[in-house]
Amino acid sequence: MKDYKRYVAIDFDATLSKYDKWQGKGVFGELIDGAVKAINRIRGAGVGVIINTTRLEVDQVADFLMQRGIQFDHINCSPLTEKLFLHPAKVMAHCYVDDR
Repeated sequence: MKDYKRYVAIDFDATLSKYDKWQGKGVFGELIDGAVKAINRIRGAGVGVIINTTRLEVDQVADFLMQRGIQFDHINCSPLTEKLFLHPAKVMAHCYVDDR
């Protein structure tokens, strides 16, 4: 896995996938138009991608994204946090993309 100098943390629900309230474990909305293109541009600029989600089914989120061609480097963890020995309550990144 590549070690980037910069990372962007991107929220999952309502930012990468459509979200209309909690539908149950493992139930995800359709991918939002332009998500693949946007992440490819971010990665093409040499920036690592961290998927940030409060969902507990992280493996299913990873599968959902990979099946739809979305490449990412981490889910809910950041090498920046680990290098500084910070508590991982908030994923450390240079930029955050969220629906709120």
